Amino acid sequence: MNESDNTDLLDLSEPVSVDSLLQAAVDFHNIGNLEKAEAHYRKILESDPKNHNVLHLLGFLAYQLGFGEEGLALIKEAISYEPNVSLFHSNLAKVSLELKDLEQAEVAYRRCLELESGNLDIMNDLANLLRIKEKGPGSKSLQEAQELLGKIVVEKPMVPEYQINLGNVLRDNLKNEEAIDCYEKAMDMDPKFVGAALRNIGLIHCADKDYELAEEFINKALKIDPKDSSALNNLGQVFVSDLQLDKGIECFQRALKIDTNNSLIYRNMGRALMRRRRDEEALEAFQRSMEIDSSETEAYYHFAAVLRNMEKLVESEDFVRSALKQFPKEPLLLCELSNNLQGQFEFEEAEKYARQVLDISPNCGAAMVTLAIVLIHTGSEEEVLEIYKKALKEMPNEMSVSFNYALTLFCYGHLEEAWKRYRLRWETESFTSPVRSFPQDQWDGSPLKGKSIILYGEQGLGDEIRHASMVPDMLKMGAEVYVECEPRLVDIFQRSFEGANVFPYPYTEAETGKVDIDFQSAILDLGGYLRPTIDSFPSDPNHSFLKPDPERIVFWKERMEALGPQPKVGMIWQSTKAAGGRGRWGATVEELAPILSIKGIDFVNLMYVECNEDRAKMLELYGVNLHTWDDIDLRNDQDDLCALISNLDLVISHASSVAYTAGGLGIPTFNFLPVKIYFDLLGNPDAPGWSPSMRYFRKNIHEDWDGPFNEIAEEIRAKFGL
Repeated sequence: MNESDNTDLLDLSEPVSVDSLLQAAVDFHNIGNLEKAEAHYRKILESDPKNHNVLHLLGFLAYQLGFGEEGLALIKEAISYEPNVSLFHSNLAKVSLELKDLEQAEVAYRRCLELESGNLDIMNDLANLLRIKEKGPGSKSLQEAQELLGKIVVEKPMVPEYQINLGNVLRDNLKNEEAIDCYEKAMDMDPKFVGAALRNIGLIHCADKDYELAEEFINKALKIDPKDSSALNNLGQVFVSDLQLDKGIECFQRALKIDTNNSLIYRNMGRALMRRRRDEEALEAFQRSMEIDSSETEAYYHFAAVLRNMEKLVESEDFVRSALKQFPKEPLLLCELSNNLQGQFEFEEAEKYARQVLDISPNCGAAMVTLAIVLIHTGSEEEVLEIYKKALKEMPNEMSVSFNYALTLFCYGHLEEAWKRYRLRWETESFTSPVRSFPQDQWDGSPLKGKSIILYGEQGLGDEIRHASMVPDMLKMGAEVYVECEPRLVDIFQRSFEGANVFPYPYTEAETGKVDIDFQSAILDLGGYLRPTIDSFPSDPNHSFLKPDPERIVFWKERMEALGPQPKVGMIWQSTKAAGGRGRWGATVEELAPILSIKGIDFVNLMYVECNEDRAKMLELYGVNLHTWDDIDLRNDQDDLCALISNLDLVISHASSVAYTAGGLGIPTFNFLPVKIYFDLLGNPDAPGWSPSMRYFRKNIHEDWDGPFNEIAEEIRAKFGL
């Protein structure tokens, strides 16, 4: 604060008592003339610098003017001179809350209660603080908050604010019927609280997954006040929980037109946009939330998570490390850093941060999950499953725990339980595919003869191709099958799945219910019914389900024959899934030496990214002319790519869409992986799995590629008699 001029001060040419100055200051303070109040307070402190009442009042005034740190220091100084005034500690708590220092606020409120044990307002304020301090049903803080508010409503049962606050705590503690009772009492006491009660009851029904009833209650609140931004925010949350994300986003946008500077609504909208994979818009929402409230770490956490989902791992890591300079012990940020590092295969450092989070917050589900993912590659199955056992016990309703547990179960081959839990991926923010809102009933494995079903892909081109291997099974069940797929796959899928109706993404008519279809399912969700065990996957090494264009097959056959009689081996070695730019999934030309040094092979380029420099290196180092044709778009012309691959004798690839395409064509494929354990392997890398024609060559993450590539070279020589 700056000192004001002395305009309208008492006439100081005559002696003026401190009491008169103080009374004038308080009068100015009460009518909102803060500048004149400040001038009077400071005049008193010139002659009485230890006046604890004035220091306290000036401190609270500084807080009102937006100078929180200065206000905090002044109130603390007042307390140092007079430590036994309850009001001083109460206002210290309020300023501390404004500065997001929850620990200091709690200490101040508890000191108030030591001085004034029966102060119900202080008990209420402490309970509200405890509610936001430690989230999670059954936590010590929530239990104490419930006890405090329980005592308050016994003393003052007719105060609606206390009933609402007790209802909120009971709701957080999953005591929903008792919470609704509190909200109903508040409504009966005072009409002003009807809207708040209705929208909170709506959230309870939302938590119980009765979305229709939740919407009904919140709409009642909106009839009372159509401009109730909190009700619109709650309605948005209901739609998001019901996976109607676009409707939820619309509600958040309406709420923000009313309450333009609400950081919570921006965060909620960002989270919904994140799940729809509207990444740039999500980043903007979280950025706005951080601008409004720079102390709210959840927005930083989600901002970094969006960058990570966009595979901008280095950018995300840099952002988190910068945020940690401001919030060095924030569990969410430490956990995000750990998650980022394990995504970059920096397992040792990732484990360090995950354990650091668990030291701070032992029940942090995200940290437990990250630690378990790391230990999949560095620990034992028993250790990993024990972590999930604890996490599921502590957080049975935390969907991200169940989702990652499902991936882990796939890694270890426990398929039946994995499929059951894997459906929960749609309810977790960490899942990278956009949530869809098809109105048809989710298929539950029931008979499909005479019924229709819309199937849609997810998780990327390669995954769509691999999982489409289950479409023929659906056709055999007598269903009318509609398939929505990546536009690049329409031609090959239409030819491969005779009788199916294939549409490019987005098939809006199906997603809006304009087409009469009985069921819907993400293609991968079929796995729980069609691929429940490893033995239920096709096992014939010649198994195929993709059918290239016959004319293009002939075209590429002639091109291959023109090269001569040598074996034709397709190559893709660089990965766009480069972990933090370090390229762990792919390999360099130098690392490929054991393979490229083999004589008597025609190597064919299948790279869908620019690789002229690597091709030149291959020619220089190994004399390999990597056959490349400029009249095929290897990224976008999937139909022609299939025809090309169908004429190859072997494909060598990292875990790419090219590898899965080759597998779908039944072409022998050598897939090299940088990890020993991976959920795609279904717990058994030697079993046929998704692609019976595919073989896996693996290494530990920090090993070089010599082992797998020498093994591949030996297999090539044996296969072709070289």
